[in-house]
Amino acid sequence: MFSNKEKNHLTFQQLPANWGDLGWKMEGLLGYASVTAFSGGHPLYLCYMASADTQWLFKYFSSNDYNCEGWTKPTFMSTTNGWIADSQLPGSVPLYRCYIFANRDHFDTLSATCEGVAQAVNEGVLGYVFL
Repeated sequence: MFSNKEKNHLTFQQLPANWGDLGWKMEGLLGYASVTAFSGGHPLYLCYMASADTQWLFKYFSSNDYNCEGWTKPTFMSTTNGWIADSQLPGSVPLYRCYIFANRDHFDTLSATCEGVAQAVNEGVLGYVFL
């Protein structure tokens, strides 16, 4: 999902009911995560940054870290986006996390080149999702 107003991405299982009214738009499917834990997989957490640097907006990002890399987990919705594979399995593809410093915006993508977005930096593979 993307909010053009806030220049903010959010990878989540589904758009909460009122978020369309708040300006969030679905961008498309990145793949599938398991709803249950599995051997060779790990949870993908939903986190957000909020500070003076983000103008106190919630800047969402996906993380493999239970502690959200020192940031915060939302309390108003699920904090786990499911379980993804640690290594590439048949039928899976890498899920990358990219970052645009100017917007303080992380986004998940299947593109190693961050979809060609100007100033976006590939922060690495979060894991592997199923197509």
